[in-house]
Amino acid sequence: MNEENGWIFVKSLFIIQAFICIALFINYVINYNLLRISISLITILVLYIPFILVNRYKVKIPNHMIILYFILTFCSLIFGSLFELFLKYWWLDGSLHFYSGIFITYVCYYYLTNINLETRSIALSVSFILLFAVFFNSFLSIIWEIYEFLMDIFLNLNMQENGIIDTMYDFIISLIGSILISIYLYKK
Repeated sequence: MNEENGWIFVKSLFIIQAFICIALFINYVINYNLLRISISLITILVLYIPFILVNRYKVKIPNHMIILYFILTFCSLIFGSLFELFLKYWWLDGSLHFYSGIFITYVCYYYLTNINLETRSIALSVSFILLFAVFFNSFLSIIWEIYEFLMDIFLNLNMQENGIIDTMYDFIISLIGSILISIYLYKK
């Protein structure tokens, strides 16, 4: 798929997901579900982030990376939160933590490698870049778990169903995804 067709595909994915969010938003307004109203609005904003980065800040994001990002947001925010599939399928939360570990590590690796190739002021080894990417993913996992904890405390949401067990499981499964993609990228 050439670059122009890829960009059209990315925009189409955005429109489909935004349409789903708007339809759900209307449904939640009619049923007066304040939590789901806010999640649907946040989802639309989160979906728009790649376009802001590309158009306003001139960040070069490959189409495949935006598609991977849309998969993550669609599965976690639309399927998981708005359709409440996290409650129906116990494995969905772990799968998304695993996928996010892969995605975050890959994005970090991609940008650090490109910066390293462009600047050449400091020669960073692939091992260092991948180690940093794993640590960066771990840091973001911690931030996410703090967010879940705060939502449980202040909004009584029960995002961390089993407390420390859920938190540690999420950390570990994200770390496994991060390490596996790092091994793959190192051997590539």
